[in-house]
Amino acid sequence: MKITIYLLSLFAIGMVTNGCNSQKEEKSESPEELFLGQNPPGLSPQVFAPGIISTDDLELEPAFAPNMKEFYFLRQSKGERSKNFVIHYESGEWSKPVERSTSEGEVFIATDNNTIHLGNTYRERTDDGWTDERSLGAPFDEFPIMRLTASSSGTYFFDERDSIGTIRY
Repeated sequence: MKITIYLLSLFAIGMVTNGCNSQKEEKSESPEELFLGQNPPGLSPQVFAPGIISTDDLELEPAFAPNMKEFYFLRQSKGERSKNFVIHYESGEWSKPVERSTSEGEVFIATDNNTIHLGNTYRERTDDGWTDERSLGAPFDEFPIMRLTASSSGTYFFDERDSIGTIRY
């Protein structure tokens, strides 16, 4: 029960964070289609997308892209390191989860939908997918960034892996 509440809390935080300052666009998909066939979030916690996202493993750190066409998350099997996954919304359907090769860091998609942040690194969207990971550079190299978010004006907000309650911008 605690894991379910924790996952739903992370999902809600991810939704709020990724939704801030995003540009509005017309969507023809229903809310159920955009939430992987699930009802949109309500007041009662529910397992999210059973069998698609939620499995017997541990799924965490969810993030919808601002355009609501990609969903990123980590999956960790018992005794293994967590792995990054993504699913895509194409032609009115969500794809199966696909493992992505990335370094450590919680996924955040910038409000322009073209930059993915992974802790101290980032990638930019290309016509063929994403660039290789690049360092944020100085002064960010000195911080062990766990989760970084960015406003539409380019301000970074992040917390550190090694400190509880430290938020910087």
